[in-house]
Amino acid sequence: QDLWPEFEMRATNLLLTSGSPSATVLAVQSLAEKPFFRARSFHCEKMIDLIANVVPITARAIKIASSPKFTDDGLTTIFQRCKHIQHVELIDCRLLTIKSLAVLVSSQGMSVRGLVLRRCHNISSSALTSLTREMCRLEVFAVEDLKGDDDFLTKSVVLYSGPSLSTLECSVHDNDALQSISANCCSLTNLTIHIRSNRRLTPESLQAVLLTNSAIDTLHLDGGGSTITDETLLLIGLACPMLSHFEVSFSHSVSVDGFIELAQKCSSLRSIVFKGCPCVGSGHLGYFRMLCPSVTIRRDID
Repeated sequence: QDLWPEFEMRATNLLLTSGSPSATVLAVQSLAEKPFFRARSFHCEKMIDLIANVVPITARAIKIASSPKFTDDGLTTIFQRCKHIQHVELIDCRLLTIKSLAVLVSSQGMSVRGLVLRRCHNISSSALTSLTREMCRLEVFAVEDLKGDDDFLTKSVVLYSGPSLSTLECSVHDNDALQSISANCCSLTNLTIHIRSNRRLTPESLQAVLLTNSAIDTLHLDGGGSTITDETLLLIGLACPMLSHFEVSFSHSVSVDGFIELAQKCSSLRSIVFKGCPCVGSGHLGYFRMLCPSVTIRRDID
């Protein structure tokens, strides 16, 4: 208990773990400019109540991960306690709903610069859409596997925050969502697109996004089956001269020839990661490395 006043007085980064109320502080790092509170694997309700009430009031970034019993009450306590929050990450928090995020947005929405939500299945896409108007200065927005995943959230976020966004991770179901990104975003450097439809997205729609955001450094295309092809990779190479990292997942039509085209057209490329691409076998990797020695390539087996 004697430690907490010290945490109140200075910018701190807490890495805490729990399995019992006598949780141990594993690491404390001073971050002068970006105080960061990170809580991971909270399963004990008493510990959750304690942590919610001792988060440093100087905290400007909050990350809570793998904490299935962390509720809206705990998160609301943190948001009411900390008045300078700029970045929020919530990962695998199954009990959280839009209620606690609404508290943050109503009081600090204009100050929020980053919002990351992954596998928080009780936070619905439609409810989050209603809050995006109040978060119009987002620089980082990343969502994955929300309840009722749809294009309306993507379109709303890029409409209100498009010019300021540098990192975007979103789901798209049709070409309209891609067109909305290309029409509103011009400063993206990190882009992840989860393709959530069997309907084929046109290469032209994706190319428009990339041409508008030619400074993209990191690109991840996830899903879509036959949507992403070798032709798509060629367009990426032509549109993204600054691309250094490319990742593709669950594409049935991408081959090693497409990876070679991408590497040869994009001189800045340094790494390729792929997963669920049946047309790229282990035997193809040696051929790629022989032709493109400056680019590392690996299969993601996770």
